[in-house]
Amino acid sequence: MEITKTYPLTSDSLFSVIVNSFKTSYEEHSGEPLLDTDIQSGLEYVVSFGKNKEQQSKVILQQFKAPNLYETAVHSNRGKTMMRYELTEISEEQTKVTYVETTEFSDIFSKMNYYMLYFFMKRKFQKTMEQNLDFIYKEAKKSEKQEMKEHVI
Repeated sequence: MEITKTYPLTSDSLFSVIVNSFKTSYEEHSGEPLLDTDIQSGLEYVVSFGKNKEQQSKVILQQFKAPNLYETAVHSNRGKTMMRYELTEISEEQTKVTYVETTEFSDIFSKMNYYMLYFFMKRKFQKTMEQNLDFIYKEAKKSEKQEMKEHVI
């Protein structure tokens, strides 16, 4: 599924929110700090989840080209989910963000289950993706306001 929206911010501002989210997740699940210089394609970590953290997924940073491209792959027992953000600066203060999410299933049952759900839940999936993009925008705007306050003081 693909969603494209345009926001009145620079690609740097929006991209920094995406990177900070990745860094937070990496540090939380690996227990190690992540420097900006260490963020590059191929970086991976394991996420444990479930009632007793008995399930795991591997997150791999597939592509990273700041401030325009960020793509991760999440590998689990159900298959591989790819999440891709492409940021294109339209003008100095306007950026088009394209968010693409695709899944490759590990077996036919997972695939059938997804497509049956997708038929009924397509609009909800789309709305969730739009909310994710809007959250990135709100966080970037908040961060810019904070930076402006600090610069004035």
